[in-house]
Amino acid sequence: MNFQFREKERPDDFVSSLAGRMRDYPLVECLSGEYEMREFRPDLIKELLNEYLIP
Repeated sequence: MNFQFREKERPDDFVSSLAGRMRDYPLVECLSGEYEMREFRPDLIKELLNEYLIP
């Protein structure tokens, strides 16, 4: 799956979450915050899938 955009949210919810992220992230990262992947770890992805998706 490759999502380019988040789902739209109510403006007041967006502003509230943005204000919270301004405390947790540098200013240039406030919009991407927790949604930006910092590093790609295929080994971790496989480990989690094997642990939680048991046929």
